[in-house]
Amino acid sequence: MEAKSGEDIKVPGLMDTFLICLKMIFLSEKSLFRLIIDSRLNYNLVTIFLLTILVPYKPFKGDGVYDVENIFSGLIMTFFFIVFLYIFLPKKNLPLSSFLRLFVSFEVISIFSPISFLLKKEYLIFFSIFLLLWYLFLSVFVFSKISGLSRTKSVAFVIMSYILSNFIILF
Repeated sequence: MEAKSGEDIKVPGLMDTFLICLKMIFLSEKSLFRLIIDSRLNYNLVTIFLLTILVPYKPFKGDGVYDVENIFSGLIMTFFFIVFLYIFLPKKNLPLSSFLRLFVSFEVISIFSPISFLLKKEYLIFFSIFLLLWYLFLSVFVFSKISGLSRTKSVAFVIMSYILSNFIILF
């Protein structure tokens, strides 16, 4: 047997990482474990996260395509939500970087935001609630898988993290 020099190792591309994230938001456990283990996805996930911020959507107030205040507060809230969830994790058997990879991959949900242009103003709130609940459901799914806690306890931790991250925005 000969030792491999590392030249044969394929680095995952941006599209590969995007597909892993898409599978993750549709509850693929294989993608969950790949995101935990593969640290080569870090830069691709950051790039995808920054690109999903630029996905246009129809804001509640105003007629613009982007609401800069919402984008900025969303970044801060996402960061604190992930950090609070990590703090609430009973056994820290994952490094923070792996934990961040998992939750940053959820931001791919933003690719469905352009659907908001097809909706009337009255239905925007329901669409936004649907996307938020999808994000929180994914958080409960991942948190319960990582921590080994029941779904009920995971729901409590996710809701506490969400409420705390919203309070951070208020200050």
